[in-house]
Amino acid sequence: MKKHLLYPALLTLAFTPILQAEETGTNTQMNTVQKDSDFPQKAAMSGMTDMKLSKAAVEKAQNPAVKSYAQMMVSDHEKANANLMALAAKNDIKLPTELDKGDMEACAKVEAMEGADFDKAYMKKMVKNHRKSVALFQSASTSAGDPEVVGFAKSTLPTLEQHLAEAEKIEKDLNSGS
Repeated sequence: MKKHLLYPALLTLAFTPILQAEETGTNTQMNTVQKDSDFPQKAAMSGMTDMKLSKAAVEKAQNPAVKSYAQMMVSDHEKANANLMALAAKNDIKLPTELDKGDMEACAKVEAMEGADFDKAYMKKMVKNHRKSVALFQSASTSAGDPEVVGFAKSTLPTLEQHLAEAEKIEKDLNSGS
C-alpha cells in the first residue's frame, strides 16, 4: 500500500522540471509581448512630453541655441511620432493621448519659468528625458520580440543619441555662462 502512495509522488517530482520549463517559456513569451506593447506607450509618453516642452521653447527660449534645439526637436519628433503611431496602429496598440499627471506637472513647472531660467530648465529636462529615452530605445532594440518594434527602436535610436549629445552640450554651455 505504501508503494502506491509513493508512485504518484515520484511522478510529480519527475515531471516538475518539465512543467516548470513549459511555464517559464510561456512567461517569457508573455513578458516579451508585454515589453513590446509597453515600449510604444512609453515612447509615446516621452515624445509627447518632449513635444510639449519644445513647442513652448520655440516661443519662449531666449538663447538661440536653445531655440534652434527646440525647433529641431519639434521637427524630429513629428516624424518619429508618425512612425510610432503607424507601428501602434498596425499592432493594435493604443497609445496615450495626453500626458500623465507627473509629466503634466513637470511641464507646467518648466513652462512657468521665463528667460534664462526657462532655457536652463528646458535643457535640463531634455537631458533627463533623452537619457531615459536612449535607455528605453536601446533596450527595445535588443530585447523586443516584435521585429517591427526592434526596427523602429534601432532606426530612431541614433536621432535620440544625437538629441542627447546636443542637449548635454547646450546645457553645459548654459551652466558655464557661454
